[in-house]
Amino acid sequence: MGEALALYIPSQEITATTQDEPSRCYFHDGDGVCEEFEQKTSIKDCGVYTPQGFLDQWASNASVSHQDQQCPGWVIIGQPAASQVCRTKVIDLSEGISQHAWYPCTISYPYSQLTQTTFWLRAYFSQPMVAAAVIVHLVTDGTYYGDQKQETISVQLLDTKEQSHDLGLHVLSCRNNPLIIPVVHDLSQPFYHSQAVRVSFSSPLLAISGVALRSFDGFDPVTLSSCQRGETYSSAEQSCVHFACEATDCPELAVENASLNCSSSDRYHGAQCTVSCRTGYVLQIRRDDELIKSQTGPSVTVTCTEGKWNKQVACEPVDCGVPDQHHVYAASFSCLEGTTFGSKCSFQCRHPAQLKGNNSLLTCMEDGLWSFPEALCELMCLAPPPVPNADLQTARCRENKHKVGSFCKYKCKPGYHVPGASRKSKKRAFKTQCTQDGSWQEGACVPVTCDPPPPKFHGLYQCTDGFQFNSECRIRCEDSDATQGRGSNVIHCRKDGTWSGSFHLCREMQGQCSAPNQLNSNLKLQCPEGHAIGSECATSCLDHNSEPIILPTNVTVRDIPHWLNPTRVQRVVCTAGLKWYPHPAVIHCVKGCEPFMGDNYCDAINNRAFCNYDGGDCCTSTVKTKKVTPFPMSCDLQGDCACRDPQAREHSRKDLRGYSHG
Repeated sequence: MGEALALYIPSQEITATTQDEPSRCYFHDGDGVCEEFEQKTSIKDCGVYTPQGFLDQWASNASVSHQDQQCPGWVIIGQPAASQVCRTKVIDLSEGISQHAWYPCTISYPYSQLTQTTFWLRAYFSQPMVAAAVIVHLVTDGTYYGDQKQETISVQLLDTKEQSHDLGLHVLSCRNNPLIIPVVHDLSQPFYHSQAVRVSFSSPLLAISGVALRSFDGFDPVTLSSCQRGETYSSAEQSCVHFACEATDCPELAVENASLNCSSSDRYHGAQCTVSCRTGYVLQIRRDDELIKSQTGPSVTVTCTEGKWNKQVACEPVDCGVPDQHHVYAASFSCLEGTTFGSKCSFQCRHPAQLKGNNSLLTCMEDGLWSFPEALCELMCLAPPPVPNADLQTARCRENKHKVGSFCKYKCKPGYHVPGASRKSKKRAFKTQCTQDGSWQEGACVPVTCDPPPPKFHGLYQCTDGFQFNSECRIRCEDSDATQGRGSNVIHCRKDGTWSGSFHLCREMQGQCSAPNQLNSNLKLQCPEGHAIGSECATSCLDHNSEPIILPTNVTVRDIPHWLNPTRVQRVVCTAGLKWYPHPAVIHCVKGCEPFMGDNYCDAINNRAFCNYDGGDCCTSTVKTKKVTPFPMSCDLQGDCACRDPQAREHSRKDLRGYSHG
């Protein structure tokens, strides 16, 4: 290709020129600016030139005769890089050519010893069309260093019926790059749509960076050739339309909520009108009663053709849609006027939120958005409900308006305390907070309880209300004790959770328990203190991996359900009634827990309430990794390694009555 060259000589350089100094030249090609005079000649600055009335379609897929990782065929897909200059008389193509162009790199050198080999590439196009020309863009013209002859390529078109159409043999030259091969159609034969181009050549030094198919823009010869008598081809419709010598005027164009700008006051064939919707309205464009598109653009042009307008246009109001909580939080909306431009919706605050402001209306604006609310729904809590066995300490909390986040203080009545408080502190004061849904946090006061009396008195005392506050527990001794001042064997549970005194042994409470016998299998007792009243025997299991526990009378060691959490037993005591407590007959040995709880592996042996369901490892909602991994891997996730924990989120909506036994 010839390079564009222009002279630029400033006025101050004229004098310098007379003193035999050279003039200054500016080289336009490759300066990154597409000048008007470069559009047809400079590929670097303007890309491949496409004449007016034509459309160039570059290859969307490709196959080649020789390729590997060094020279893949896909590099010819799409428009070629403008930075690549065509080279001639090359020695080899190893310097980065494969990044921009394909060449048969799998052929071995030297060039002089190559036998005659035919190389080829086939370029495919996504949209078959009637070809006007084929464009081949070169990076090298295939000539070897010191070679005097020019190389050639053979080009064929492949149509949609897999028929081949030969375009002949063409000489290659970097001066004529890209190579544009015109396609001549035989008008005595039907037009055909081309879908691929095949390029064949024999030089291994030919590098091709792109192949394009040039077609007519807005003109389809195949459709044109199909027009029947009385029809003519319409470039606007790109189809055959009925033709009549006597043109019929179109009816008056009337579009509500729009302004019209027509080329003439008459409505003759070919007249055009531009339709622009007013603010707040959107264009609806139809053709033959079928919606083509909906646009918010400024305008559309309609044309009078054969007595009717080629498009049906309407201006519909913008629809804002039903407002939701993103517009006004904690509100419900009523849109009796609809939700289109200019319509208004009112809102009411959902209980217990209260309206703050006077204007509870929203208006659908021209941009399809609702107007900014001038009022809001402020969530408020009513007066907090009474808490049983507690007194409200904050006087203002008796009112009905409380902002989210405000607190109310309570104090448990004497003999009651806050749940969860330790036995030593017995905390009585607590706070509740107004939450975002307009409700108060729950608070409670539970009765103070005292620890059970020493186990050696088990079964000998009677209490009026268990171990709760104000309960009286009594051991009745024989009358002889009363005469000696020991008849006051009575204790009371005080409000601080301690007993008013302690039990003592009655005179008649003497002797010792019999030695424990008939122990359950695997259970062992050790009694270093003997069997006297108050003596303790340590419990253990012969199997060091088992633990002593108490089982209900209707449950055996072999059928313990997973939800049952039996009580562990460390020792038994000889009571003043000369009985062992707990009785050894109800103590059994069961398999203990493996020490791998909470390690993100669901151990089947630990998947039970007794082992805290393996520390949460068997449920997706409680395992740290959020994915249950069974151990061993063969453990069934629907069986022994299933999610059994009734407190897990997986069981939040299931019937948990079966778990209440634990």
